[in-house]
Amino acid sequence: MLALLLFWPATDYEAEGLKALGAKQYEQAAQLFSQAVQTDPKDYAAHFHLALTYSLLGKDAEAIPEYQKTLDLKPGLRISTHFFTAESGPPRAFGTIWPVTGSKCIG
Repeated sequence: MLALLLFWPATDYEAEGLKALGAKQYEQAAQLFSQAVQTDPKDYAAHFHLALTYSLLGKDAEAIPEYQKTLDLKPGLRISTHFFTAESGPPRAFGTIWPVTGSKCIG
């Protein structure tokens, strides 16, 4: 039984969170990104995605420390979160992060 558990694939909380985020299941995404942060507290992308999800949920008080943690972990990043309003529906957020000296985009 123990041997079976050793080979059981670990849940990729961040990948699952991105799926939930894409499906606009923001509460589920927040839970998954929280688990990703707990699993790897130094994963700046997990902190960023958690912050973005909190922003989409209107939980700014929770989002701000996560954005700050992202910058603490990866000081060379620039973070841009854009909010826009669709013709029908509440405001949406789209966020990107990228190294100041590069062009890699996450979000």
